Amino acid sequence: MPSLTLSMIVKNEEKYLPECLESVKDIVDEIVVVDTGSSDRTIEIAKEYGAKIFHFDWINDFSAARNFALRNSSGDWILYLDADERLESNSINELKKISQSKNKCAYFCTVKSLDRIEGRDNSMRYIRLFPNDSRVEFRGKVHEQITYSLTENNYKIFQSSVSIIHVGYNVTREEKKKKAERNLILLLQEYSKSKTAYFAYQLANTYNVLEDYDSAKEYFLISANSNSFAKNLRADCFCSLALIHHKSHELILAEKYLSESISLNENQPFTFLLGAKIFLLGNKLSKAEEYCRKAFELSKKSPQLLLQSEVLSRVDLEEVIYFGISVALFNKNIQSIQFYVGHLIEAFKRDCPDNFSLRISVMQKLFDGKDMNILEKECFEEMINEHNLNLFTSLVVRNTDVYYKYNLFLKLHERFVDNSDIIKMLATTLDEVGKPSEAIDLLEQYKKEDDPGMMLYLLSFYVKTGNEKKIKETFSILSNSKNILPEIKGKLELIKSKLPAELFRTS
Repeated sequence: MPSLTLSMIVKNEEKYLPECLESVKDIVDEIVVVDTGSSDRTIEIAKEYGAKIFHFDWINDFSAARNFALRNSSGDWILYLDADERLESNSINELKKISQSKNKCAYFCTVKSLDRIEGRDNSMRYIRLFPNDSRVEFRGKVHEQITYSLTENNYKIFQSSVSIIHVGYNVTREEKKKKAERNLILLLQEYSKSKTAYFAYQLANTYNVLEDYDSAKEYFLISANSNSFAKNLRADCFCSLALIHHKSHELILAEKYLSESISLNENQPFTFLLGAKIFLLGNKLSKAEEYCRKAFELSKKSPQLLLQSEVLSRVDLEEVIYFGISVALFNKNIQSIQFYVGHLIEAFKRDCPDNFSLRISVMQKLFDGKDMNILEKECFEEMINEHNLNLFTSLVVRNTDVYYKYNLFLKLHERFVDNSDIIKMLATTLDEVGKPSEAIDLLEQYKKEDDPGMMLYLLSFYVKTGNEKKIKETFSILSNSKNILPEIKGKLELIKSKLPAELFRTS
């Protein structure tokens, strides 16, 4: 009977390795672990699972290490995983079935990368399961590929429903940046030798993590405009460009790239949710509702859509529901509100049966602007997360208990430190409880000159306190902003019309 080898390369993976090996220990016949210089308990953990340990001197080349692992694998089939990945239990039967065959075939598996920080879980399809063949090798110093080698050796490549969970991106931005900085040097070396759309795509994603958006845009455009690159990956590039321009409020470009992305792939839930956010920011409410409903429909069909695409940027259905309620409230669309609230109630019934009635009561009082009792307030604070934060805070501001709002926004600011809406609401309540100077200090601490909304809010406080020097400075910054929205521009002109004209005269 054919045998299956788990092939791995590792370094200092004591945090992730146990769960990885636990997920496959009863399925694989052999575990081959190639260590590239661990100083923690990685090797000890691998031995506990009966792994064969090999050592490889790191030479800044992931393919070299992976190929060394392949040469030391004796199974008929190879499954390769990273330590921060784990096989989903519902994939066991198919994995067993494939690895017991003698076909000359390789198989795509779905790798689901969790990312709770960005709220954008990605599912991509990679070849992770293939026969052990001395002619087959990985290529590329980083983001290594085995596809070309398999194709050259006449392997047929099929889809499978084998699913792998990747938790390595579900970390802080600082941890992501460290990994990106390591990869950047290797990627630039690879790109200098082979200026392919694939390496441009990986460079773009790396620069995006490092928040070097100008470089990210440059390389995303290279990949997006390459007709030789996979259509769905080109769509992903255009979507990433739309996201970058949305963040900087460049709505014309954001809409342009959004349209390009959808023309190449109209089955991405994240793209349509992003579109809804772009149109909401541009005050195109009907369009925002249309795109949000499409995101909802696609999110329900995500498992089927994944089999048709190399990449699927998934969104949490809860996020779509809460955002749909927000847009419907802006647009005063009662029918749409009822649609999303109905699905929210279904989610409460399914996921929170123990406090279902309490959650319904909280939602009812939020919509009605009524005070909550102690139990409801506790439940409300537990319910708040990154998906419903903006909706809930926009509803709670109508509460007449100023000190309740002040204490609530203090707690939320601790949880969501950089959220501009929470900062603005906390500043408002600081002012309402008689602490205007603290409100200004808070806004100045988090002000960003490229965020016209925050700067306008700060300007309103300077106007209230009569700080003429700060009024002139902030007004100048906003007037010269390239990405100021018409709505903010109109509010700026209204503020100017109510101030003495001499304040804006140049000497």
